[in-house]
Amino acid sequence: MTRSDKRNCTPDHGCELIDVSQIAARLGCSKRHVLRLRKRGMLPAPVHLGALLRWQSNVIDKWINRGCPRSIDSSEANR
Repeated sequence: MTRSDKRNCTPDHGCELIDVSQIAARLGCSKRHVLRLRKRGMLPAPVHLGALLRWQSNVIDKWINRGCPRSIDSSEANR
């Protein structure tokens, strides 16, 4: 994600931040499984808000639509 992407990252720009439980609901799995996917590098990179981890909903949706590939470049997801 570039600096300009971060500045434009607001819910109005389709850039809602979601947490582990919301990803788990979209995937139909447990929160623990989502954390395992992250640890294995199988999720797009999260946004760090202090100790909190959040993901851009549009990036996660694109990742899911692509069949959940092993890893993804966040700049590629913004295309």
